[in-house]
Amino acid sequence: DEEFVMSLPPQPSDVIYGDLAVPRVGQWLLASFGFCCILILFWCFLPVVVILTSVTNLKAIERHFPKMHMFVDVHPRLHALLDGVFAKMALVMFMSLLPMMLMMIFHRFYSLKAHAWAQLKLQRWYFGFMAVYILLITAVGSSLLAGLQRIYDHPPVVFGILANALPTATNFFLEFMLVQWVSLGVNLTRYMQAVKYLGLRPLLGTRRAAELAEPEDQDYYGIGG
Repeated sequence: DEEFVMSLPPQPSDVIYGDLAVPRVGQWLLASFGFCCILILFWCFLPVVVILTSVTNLKAIERHFPKMHMFVDVHPRLHALLDGVFAKMALVMFMSLLPMMLMMIFHRFYSLKAHAWAQLKLQRWYFGFMAVYILLITAVGSSLLAGLQRIYDHPPVVFGILANALPTATNFFLEFMLVQWVSLGVNLTRYMQAVKYLGLRPLLGTRRAAELAEPEDQDYYGIGG
């Protein structure tokens, strides 16, 4: 016997009609390739995130980049600010690339059937990436693989790992929250739309420039990111 599975449909303008024509076998194969791409993306981002989370002060940065010492000598007032948030700012900027790359994988390999469902998938995967990159890597540091193996073998051990490691990383999280507040405040100014509008207005006129400046990039500014 056949059964109908009912669910709330998306808006007609949001439907990706091409995905409705993909056969079930094709959906499974493409989703498998997409999952492999997500794993590759995870391991490609991992070394950079480990480096950025390990560089916790300006002295460590100066050892790797001698020119930074010269810059601080010329601008001594920036020393305290850079010492606290430089690495976290770099981490936030680097992680801002993740939603765009995940959405590229979703649209290429997954049969989403609606753009809103892509945002839902992005929200789930992005949360997992952030939990590993920001929470676990900061807590377990260079022993991430060993920590993940322990968690895989005995999941409840994750609470003990975090309880032992997170108190030593409180400064990192406080500085990271500060950078996130600044990032959200800048986003509220909608500076990118202003840049697009001011750049297009001399070429296309006020009305057309306003139309092309909207909306925001849904990969980063959407409900899933």
